[in-house]
Amino acid sequence: RNMLTPLIVYAMLAVAAWNLSGDEGGQAYAQVHENFYRRAKQFVEDAMDEAHLRSVQGLLVLANYEALVGRWGTMWNHTTMARRLAEGIIIRDTDFPWRGVQRGGYDFEYQRVLRAYWHSLINDIWAAVLMDKQVGGIEIALPPRPSHDFTYRSLRLEPADGTPGYRVVLAADALKDPRRGNTAAAGELFLLVGAINNAAYLFGHAGKRPTFETFIDLEMRLTEWYRGLPADVRLDDATVARFTATAARADLGEIISTHLFWNFARLLLMRMGLVLSLHDDPALLRNIYATKAFYTTDSRALQFYQATMPILTPDKAASYDQWLFHFCRCMSLQSAQNIVTLLKLGERHDVHPGHFGAGVNLPLVQVVSVSLGLVRSPDSQVVYTAVDHLATVTRTLLRLKHWFNTALLLLHLFLSMQDAQLILPPDPDPDSSAVDPPPDPACPFPPNHLITELLRRLCISFEVFVNETIQAVRMSTPSKHRVDPCISPLLRHLPLQSQAALDAAASQEPDWFKYAPSYMRSAWKRLVRTYKSVDRTASSDIDEHHQA
Repeated sequence: RNMLTPLIVYAMLAVAAWNLSGDEGGQAYAQVHENFYRRAKQFVEDAMDEAHLRSVQGLLVLANYEALVGRWGTMWNHTTMARRLAEGIIIRDTDFPWRGVQRGGYDFEYQRVLRAYWHSLINDIWAAVLMDKQVGGIEIALPPRPSHDFTYRSLRLEPADGTPGYRVVLAADALKDPRRGNTAAAGELFLLVGAINNAAYLFGHAGKRPTFETFIDLEMRLTEWYRGLPADVRLDDATVARFTATAARADLGEIISTHLFWNFARLLLMRMGLVLSLHDDPALLRNIYATKAFYTTDSRALQFYQATMPILTPDKAASYDQWLFHFCRCMSLQSAQNIVTLLKLGERHDVHPGHFGAGVNLPLVQVVSVSLGLVRSPDSQVVYTAVDHLATVTRTLLRLKHWFNTALLLLHLFLSMQDAQLILPPDPDPDSSAVDPPPDPACPFPPNHLITELLRRLCISFEVFVNETIQAVRMSTPSKHRVDPCISPLLRHLPLQSQAALDAAASQEPDWFKYAPSYMRSAWKRLVRTYKSVDRTASSDIDEHHQA
């Protein structure tokens, strides 16, 4: 069968043109991707009427483009449509009208439908988490997990005898794909992500506190998921060597992405556990990392799994709440470190972060939130660990600067670090062999400020960093009149800023404005207005915790 429908073709061209627009000299593609997108949307209704596997694939590619450019609402609509279509295909057998298709054992076409369903489910859960909404239909009986993974490098198309289109022929190594089991593992993981997200949503929006038993059950399910990973999906030395020995960098990126989201799921769960242990208002969910109770820790908490770490067991704690807070804080730090280690693994093996998928912004948001809290720690080793995290995340964001979600996260990070109180203590482990670059005369921040240290580690000047941020905002904005609503979903996962700091930011122009053209100043002011429009009561709550 010919799977290249107009919807798939135009959606793929839109994604390709968008990625090319981020390259040097890619200005010619600035509006081309939008034109391809408009053409693709004209065929959505036909795809819904056809209810075929290629309809599901087309909707998923279209949703991928919308995730890149920040069209959050339509992206979520299309991932949900793809999921429902795939579910209907499996139930009604509309995609199996020909003879010879077997349900038992391995059948290529049936496995394609299963993969399409589970990929649509993964994308639908990711979109719901991003939009801070409940995920429906994850507690019911679901279709079987796909038993095999494959890449289109292992396939070829041949003309079909007597029928229009093509028939798919498996290559000799089609069932030896190194990612075997990744789709099923990712599907199981995202079901857990959906369950944790639903519990946090009911806690944060309806005040329904999850029980301690629910928390432990979710933690045990996450642990069992990791222990049950197929051998080909584990990130051990043998698996990495198998990928890096060939040109399969994108496949390694998919495996890294699965592990990124496992740590993201654990961070979501631990954040909820931290608030539960404090018996605090659920509004603190977004701001728990900015409280003194969290960032007042010592460097031993960063080595939770090491034998030297004095683990606080329940029998030695004054209460279960004290043990729960200690456990959740240690696991949050460990998960944030794991995400940074995975990003560095991709850098070391030349895996472009684009291969991690459009959802990479959610793990990055959690690392940014944790690290911006830890830089206020009284322990200098914790502070410089947080600086290393921020440098790794910023380096990743600069490589994805034309993506709308990551560009806005880069802008948020840039604005959040301008706090004059973010003065770093002396480095406890200075590199004696490193030669410090001369001071940047254009940088308006003192030599021991967080931004100055970050730029030193990135080996770029302040002016270059500002210009890179400007370029990211400029390139990633689909249209000027759509900027404000696009920012909102990302802000739901970022710490709220105090009202006093926002008022000061709105009334005073920072020193770096002298480098910024009008569109950068406008983007900054729009971001301030958007922050101020988000729940002010939660801002006052975090101020009270800071004072405490």
